[in-house]
Amino acid sequence: MCIRDRYKKISADVRFEGVDINSLMNFIYKMENSGMLVRISYLRINQTVKGRNTYDATITFNSVTSQ
Repeated sequence: MCIRDRYKKISADVRFEGVDINSLMNFIYKMENSGMLVRISYLRINQTVKGRNTYDATITFNSVTSQ
């Protein structure tokens, strides 16, 4: 049996609106150190027009699970 037949890729998009950069970095740090096999495949951070210290972010996480 091939390894590809045993595992399934899982993707999840997470969006943040109007968050401060420290909260965003803290979330990413916790995901990276959660003990789960998780990879960030996409990360986009934009400064909001609402305030100079708030950001919108989109993150795509990838993982695998056994079938």
